[in-house]
Amino acid sequence: MLYAINNEKNYVKRLRPTLQLAARLGVVVTTVCLSGPVSAEYGRNNLSAMEQLGKQIFFDHDLSQPRGMACVTCHEPGTGFQSGSSFVNKFESIERGVIEKRAGNRRPPTAAYAALSDNFNFGSEDGGTFWDGRATGEAVTADIFPDSWPEAVKTANAAILGPAVDQAMLPFLNDVEQNLPHAKALCKRINKAYYSGKLWKEAWGEPIRCNTDELVALNHKRAAFAIAAWEASVEVVSFSSFRDDAIRDEIEKYGAATFPLDLFNDKQNEGHDLFYERNNSCARFCHSRSFRSDGTDLEELYVSTDAGYFNIGFPANPFNPFYSMDRVRNDAGEMINPLGIEWRDPGLGGRTDGDFSAEIGKFKTPTMRNVDKRPNGRFVKSYGHNGYFKSLEAVIRFYNTRDLWPVCRNELGEAERFVSDTAAMHRECWPEPEIMDRNIFGCDDGEYCKVVFRAGESHENYCDDPTNDRNIGNLCLTEAQEEALVEYLRTLSDTIKLGKLL
Repeated sequence: MLYAINNEKNYVKRLRPTLQLAARLGVVVTTVCLSGPVSAEYGRNNLSAMEQLGKQIFFDHDLSQPRGMACVTCHEPGTGFQSGSSFVNKFESIERGVIEKRAGNRRPPTAAYAALSDNFNFGSEDGGTFWDGRATGEAVTADIFPDSWPEAVKTANAAILGPAVDQAMLPFLNDVEQNLPHAKALCKRINKAYYSGKLWKEAWGEPIRCNTDELVALNHKRAAFAIAAWEASVEVVSFSSFRDDAIRDEIEKYGAATFPLDLFNDKQNEGHDLFYERNNSCARFCHSRSFRSDGTDLEELYVSTDAGYFNIGFPANPFNPFYSMDRVRNDAGEMINPLGIEWRDPGLGGRTDGDFSAEIGKFKTPTMRNVDKRPNGRFVKSYGHNGYFKSLEAVIRFYNTRDLWPVCRNELGEAERFVSDTAAMHRECWPEPEIMDRNIFGCDDGEYCKVVFRAGESHENYCDDPTNDRNIGNLCLTEAQEEALVEYLRTLSDTIKLGKLL
């Protein structure tokens, strides 16, 4: 049974297919009490003309067909440039497109700090943007810069080129996102926008024109470049979190930062130590710019330098609307997801621009910056490529117990694929991984990555023996230590305040 208390009336209609899907999967949906979407105006803040142009395009809700969806729809600053809807995060986690019946397959990745991503490396499979790295940084080059620009200006702007520019090109024409029919429609709508005339010319040194295919293609890339320029600005790459302030405070007072930090409380300092110093820590493998970093880098990105791809064994999100896309067609008349509920997300392994067959189920390591940024305490965020987890507490519990807790099973003893994170934690089990493969990170060859207990051992007493392994999946953290990690992660939310649009 569902009790919904929500002021997002349009999402009540959107929820209907999710409830139908839940019925098909036998998943029970319970009480909901959620806040509405984030809404705010964001402004100039001493931006350059190019950055301001990118921001205006980012917030322009007329750049979709039908009108009503902008980049900000899925990348809201108030939530760390992820979904701005608590309702969506709680239920589906996957933002639907401007045509509400259509949905993609993954949660929107954060746009914050994406401008610092390296190009995708086809040899080591790292870098890029999107969960599968398909925005490689090769689509847009310095050829888009006007010949009239001085070489020094071209060189400075070339630093912005990369995966974030490529990423910004794609949603406009994606028929499960903004659904514009072609790049000419994008060009014309930007040309008619109130901000375009003066600002476009100020940024590019020439007016926007859409009268030839060559100009249309050029201005599609230029619009994406402007977005990436704003995403590289101080408004999006701000390093303005409480953690950053605490580091700066230490440097100002003592000349260098060392933990424990004066401005941190005991829990936050303990969480930092667990994040960085514990054997097989979060920082050691995936979430630190340098190997075994001590966490005092002022511009720590909380993602490894190479931003690699891993299969962590995350379960499938039972409320993913993509499972229902076997009943919805795209503009070409094709079913969006012919496999229906049998579909499993191959991640990097599903890309067709190279041989990634050995990378099945791997997804890009996200930055931990803004991981808990939200407008209020009632706002629900979701985590993972598919939004399976609905809280940081659940994510940490999974990393701590993935291999210790048994796989969830039904009355017939069969492994279950669809169990919500709340139900799984209540039952002290985890559903089977979305992609069962030998490359699950930190996984031994046992069934479902589970620890093989010796005689007399169980998941309740495994950690009592200090000689037992502590790895990703069986970290042996206490509940108090889990709480400390969450408290530290909450210090990573940027606090920069933005003003109004033009």
